[in-house]
Amino acid sequence: MGCRKQPSVAHLFSTAREQTRRSRRNVHDRTNDEAQRSGPSPALCSELLQALSQLNRTRKHIVGDSPRVHFTSLITLYTVQELRRTRISGLAERLMIDLSAASRQVSVLENDGLLRRIRDESDHRACLVELTADGEQLLAEYQRDSGRAVAGRLTDWTDDQVERMTAELQRLTTSLCSDPAAGPGHGPGSRRSPDQHQEPPHQEQAQEPPAPTSTPVHHPELESVIA
Repeated sequence: MGCRKQPSVAHLFSTAREQTRRSRRNVHDRTNDEAQRSGPSPALCSELLQALSQLNRTRKHIVGDSPRVHFTSLITLYTVQELRRTRISGLAERLMIDLSAASRQVSVLENDGLLRRIRDESDHRACLVELTADGEQLLAEYQRDSGRAVAGRLTDWTDDQVERMTAELQRLTTSLCSDPAAGPGHGPGSRRSPDQHQEPPHQEQAQEPPAPTSTPVHHPELESVIA
């Protein structure tokens, strides 16, 4: 049997250089992949959604609905309160629901005496929606009662911790409601054709019969981030 030929020094150096180049390419590829993937990992985001779902279930157990309306109707009332006076099209965009669903929800709450429609002085063909005094009182009572219920469970929290958590949840809501492809402020509900956002004239809206019962409009994407 012949002796096994040992590799030359030049061959060893060539092999080492090739391995170094491959290692650098791998590092470069990994760096590019990480640069292209902005934001947290999908696995962590999945855990975040599970935590939000658990938070929403806990909220329902601790706070529950108002004695008069479902939580989804409370979201509508809170949104109208935030916007002060708004067209139904603006309400639908903020709630990320269809215009027809927002119109039905307004009719229900109007029939319950919690919302009212007033003429839009800038366009007499349209109308605005605002809270009634009864609606303002209902929200004030719900905020008071729900705040007390949550405070009773957070006895080991400080005001600063609650403020920071509230700010982070608000930031999370803003990020989740934005569409990366369309830019900030374009949520899932805003990806509709322009004529879907056009609000029918006030006369046509007045002819719509109010719903007989308070059937809530379901939009879980909001429920999951509001405690």
